[in-house]
Amino acid sequence: GEFFAAMKTAAIMIRFRKTALALAAAVLLMLPAPAPAQTSEEIRSFAVDVSVGEDGLVRVIEHISYFFPAPKHGIYRDIPTEYVTKEGKRSRIPIDVVSVTGRGGSAWRYTVENNDVGIRIKIGDPDQNVSGEQTYDISYRATGALRYFGDHDELYWNATGTGWTVPIRRATASVTLPNGVPTEKVTRKCYGGAAGSTSTDCLIGAIGNASHFAADGNLTIVVGWPPGSVAKVEAEPVAEPSPWVPFVFPAIIGAVLFAVWWFRG
Repeated sequence: GEFFAAMKTAAIMIRFRKTALALAAAVLLMLPAPAPAQTSEEIRSFAVDVSVGEDGLVRVIEHISYFFPAPKHGIYRDIPTEYVTKEGKRSRIPIDVVSVTGRGGSAWRYTVENNDVGIRIKIGDPDQNVSGEQTYDISYRATGALRYFGDHDELYWNATGTGWTVPIRRATASVTLPNGVPTEKVTRKCYGGAAGSTSTDCLIGAIGNASHFAADGNLTIVVGWPPGSVAKVEAEPVAEPSPWVPFVFPAIIGAVLFAVWWFRG
């Protein structure tokens, strides 16, 4: 009798264990699968705060949340400073970089250099790598960034730039005007996509003297207001090269060779 009782107890324990394992497996199947590790380099958010001063200067702070899946030294931020007016004239907007900081206000190392489109801010330590999510707060001042027309003044600003080689998941921008600007007469537009795009796939809002914009990707903003509210500060004209410049150097070389031949024979 004791033997059969022990066998019966063992059979019950086996069935219990099988039932417990089946329940555990069912629970695991119902749990969400773990999210795959982030493997692509990207800008997770790009927030721009723009302030238009009564002095006609434009002050900008960019808040960039950048994800590195593998160690790198840092990022490049290319800011275009030259453009061609409707009259076909080239102009330059001088940019003065004030600071570049990270999370908690710690300073990033950076250098500024000129390139074909404007300036390049190289951010990061060449002797140190970073990875994961990093924050870059770039503060700078633009002179001559406003445009002036007969019936309105205007800020036309490429908030994110279009020179990035990684995707921008979310972009936002806010533009604050001087208190003297009548808010009911402020006009607002925005564009998404590549440089020169006319796509209006973006959002626009306003609170008081601040205009707000948002897009999934690149973002260009346009804010207009009645003239006379801010000082008129023009962009610097860029001198066009003379059409004779390509011929000057060969002419000089030719003149030197002729002189050598004439005196030496």
